[in-house]
Amino acid sequence: RPNAASGLVRQGVLHVPAGLPPSPAGAFRILERLAGEPLDFAASAVAYLEWCAAIWQSGDTVDFLARRLIRLLSLPRAAQSLWALHFSGLLSRLLPVFLPVRLLYMYNPVHLWPVDVHSIAAVSALERICTDGLPEGLPDFMSAFTETAALYRDKAWVLKLALLLHDAGKGFPGDHAKNGVEVAARFLDAAGIQPQYRTAIIFLIEHHLLLSTAVRRRDTADPAVVDDLAAVFILSPYPEEYLDLLSLLTFADVWATNPKNFTGYFALTFTRVCQRVRDVILQRPRETAGAGGGRFTEEQLARPGFASFLEEMGERYAERHEPDTLIQDYILLTTLPPGKFHLELSVSPEVVNVKVFAWDRPGLFALLTGVLSLNGAAIVRADIHTRRDRVLDEFAITHIFESDSGSVSEARDGERWKTVLLRDLYKYQHEIERLSGDLAALKNKTRVLGERFSYPPRVTLSPRRGEGACLEVSGHDRPALLFDLAWAMARSGVYVNGAFIDTTGWLAHDVFDVCYQSPERADDGELIRLLEAVLSTQTCS
Repeated sequence: RPNAASGLVRQGVLHVPAGLPPSPAGAFRILERLAGEPLDFAASAVAYLEWCAAIWQSGDTVDFLARRLIRLLSLPRAAQSLWALHFSGLLSRLLPVFLPVRLLYMYNPVHLWPVDVHSIAAVSALERICTDGLPEGLPDFMSAFTETAALYRDKAWVLKLALLLHDAGKGFPGDHAKNGVEVAARFLDAAGIQPQYRTAIIFLIEHHLLLSTAVRRRDTADPAVVDDLAAVFILSPYPEEYLDLLSLLTFADVWATNPKNFTGYFALTFTRVCQRVRDVILQRPRETAGAGGGRFTEEQLARPGFASFLEEMGERYAERHEPDTLIQDYILLTTLPPGKFHLELSVSPEVVNVKVFAWDRPGLFALLTGVLSLNGAAIVRADIHTRRDRVLDEFAITHIFESDSGSVSEARDGERWKTVLLRDLYKYQHEIERLSGDLAALKNKTRVLGERFSYPPRVTLSPRRGEGACLEVSGHDRPALLFDLAWAMARSGVYVNGAFIDTTGWLAHDVFDVCYQSPERADDGELIRLLEAVLSTQTCS
């Protein structure tokens, strides 16, 4: 198809003929063709854009901002043009906001790419789902995102521009989301973006971590957490639309960070959170687990003590499980003989869920996390439920030794692993110091990654109403870290009521709901220093 002014196509590859004079108009003819057709680009196209970059003037940049940007991003394959711009070096000439983040590596194991490449990869991820139906190669759990993306295809350029700019604040010290708002505001004003679109883009950049952080680091079954999230959207101009846009931006951001992070487990949790937030926005009645919620039959609720069991275990626990499972848990917990443990395992492609039924005692959480760690478990979530003198603790585990959850079969590996866990629970239940010593061998599995991958220890203790407190810790992850934290708290007389575990790369970020075992409270400052010391050490204490 000869068309020298906008390149020549041979076998699906766009070439630029030698001798084509460089100009802003010529560059955009090439870029718009790449963005509008399913084409790859040859080295000659990159070379031509490099030539255009060498003669680019500031006035040309203003012209680009005013007339070309939205047109380019509105085309279905804009990411292909952005890749060509990146390889030619023209991207940071056209978009000066990219200069501080051009090829900027964050030096952590979470992001695969430097900041500017990550932003282009996010645009590419978004374009992949802006289509009819589920694109080939995407898992079935992505269908919810393709359906939402189809609703906003005509305004996809707003999301693409937000994705391009969402990490621009990383080129400056401090909170990159707040920095990004300032950078983007100046850029959008210079580009003459209409106010309604400017407001949406600024909102998306300011809150681009809101949903992903909630899913990974907060108890999303807690109605208070959902209300907090909904409040952000209720204050926006178009709450339901902004929720949809942010959910799509979050998908693209997480996928571009590392596609392995967007598992079916994450997708399911994420879509459920968005639906609960939507229900609050639209003022739909919230489903509850109590007698008025309509989830249980009269026969189920007539079981002696079952209604009080649901109330004591809490709404968060009840929302996670089907009625039959809740009844089974109730029977197991209430009939558990004194001093005994009972384990229930369920295996999915994403996680192994472990339920531990036990009698409560000081240091129990440390015992459970220690035995799991000793047997190779990578704990990504822990939920603690206490009823009178018995507990039901739930753990989500992604790896057992070197095997991920998808390779663990419930019939064989799961049952054998459960037998070993029960053996060690009885073995160490009165010898947690011995467990601590045996866990020290795990230090040999800790890889030394150098300073660039280390995280400083941070511990904050925030009192709650009454006697409890919220204890938040973050630092460099290592084997048996959760056990060391739990055991340090147990020795300090601190009782763990709830735990929310999050590990991303080598960053561990855990939140504990704690109280004191005796009226004589421990010294808060001493507890913080003790936990900071635990986070600083690279071996098991």
